[in-house]
Amino acid sequence: MGATVIISMREFIKRFIDQIPIGPDAVQIGVALFSNIGRLEIDLNSHGSCEEITQALGKIKAGPGKTVNIGAALDFVRTNMFRADKGSRLSQGVPQLLLLLTSKKSSDSVDQPAQALQEMGVLTLAAGSKTADVAELKRIAFAESLVFFMNDFRSIYRNPKQIISPLSTLSGILVTEEPELEITTVQTAKVVRDIVFLVDGSSYVGNHNLPFVQQFITNVVNMLDVQPDRVQFGLMQFSERPKIEFYLNSLNWVQKETEYPTGVGSDHRQSIRAVAGDTVSGLAVM
Repeated sequence: MGATVIISMREFIKRFIDQIPIGPDAVQIGVALFSNIGRLEIDLNSHGSCEEITQALGKIKAGPGKTVNIGAALDFVRTNMFRADKGSRLSQGVPQLLLLLTSKKSSDSVDQPAQALQEMGVLTLAAGSKTADVAELKRIAFAESLVFFMNDFRSIYRNPKQIISPLSTLSGILVTEEPELEITTVQTAKVVRDIVFLVDGSSYVGNHNLPFVQQFITNVVNMLDVQPDRVQFGLMQFSERPKIEFYLNSLNWVQKETEYPTGVGSDHRQSIRAVAGDTVSGLAVM
């Protein structure tokens, strides 16, 4: 990315932090640049206000190198930024979000680094422009709805809402704008969700891979305010026939310190086995 694109990225981040509560007890922002290697610019806990982050953003310059190793960059962020001593509050159940911005296809593999972030519980959004590979971005992002593509990254500053809206939603912040008064109101949202995990339990996945799925679900559960009047979870496996493991309202999810719902615990987790058979996803969504 050249200097012009870096300026657009900087202004996009400024616009985002101007709309959300920043601080050690609110939203924390970290920034890393990458080309063939990652370079830490801002730690999650190194700047506690919008003013401090804005000043730090002003010092960011485009780095050397034309090679883009996104896989190495994802690993760099996971091992150097999503850490408790660097400000990560994953262990406290705070959502961990990563926004990738790239204008090129990666020169290295992104699959394993992206999977490692998902297993850790990080929700990744991916935005690309120019020669970025959309298929690659889809493999990196937590969901295809969190993939964004534009012809020119300068448009991210002119129209930041397409990315700011899902970022705000995932972080649990509700941003409402009133253009006629030119006022932006920020408030903490009461997040209410019913979430069903639909897991491929076929022989293709097998019991060998199921623990990775279970750990991912555990990480997501521990990141949200799980209560009967807030967020509820259900789990169903599918292969040749669907199998419901538990309904949205069948378990007590209050004690999130446990790996699985209260009253279920590790015994229930160990009782979940892949149902085997061929994958027939159509039956699962009927």
